[in-house]
Amino acid sequence: MLRNFGFAATLSLLALASPALAGNVYDGSVTPSDTTVVLITGAGYFPETVYTVPGAKIRFVNDGTSSETVAALSNGWSISALQVGEYEDIILTSGIELSYSSGQTDAFVGHISYDAPPSQ
Repeated sequence: MLRNFGFAATLSLLALASPALAGNVYDGSVTPSDTTVVLITGAGYFPETVYTVPGAKIRFVNDGTSSETVAALSNGWSISALQVGEYEDIILTSGIELSYSSGQTDAFVGHISYDAPPSQ
């Protein structure tokens, strides 16, 4: 399912859908039913590292200015070209590649971690 979001709506969605990031405080409450949003900005991913749990959903939202793809570094999974404002979800399964980059270039890399985030 693809939808268009404005920048403000995307940021609101990020805050609401990412308990691991809400208020920049990790409370350990991420569950497999949670969705964490990763913005594709054209200059990188926000957040660059996602802290979550196996079974959770990661939503990649193209918040850039051109079409973007995302692919695991080991070619284990990929997301087809997302137009500006579109999104696609992946479900974190056992053994899934946890590092990813743009399918067109490895200029920026994002990471998924099952560890608790570092203290602020």
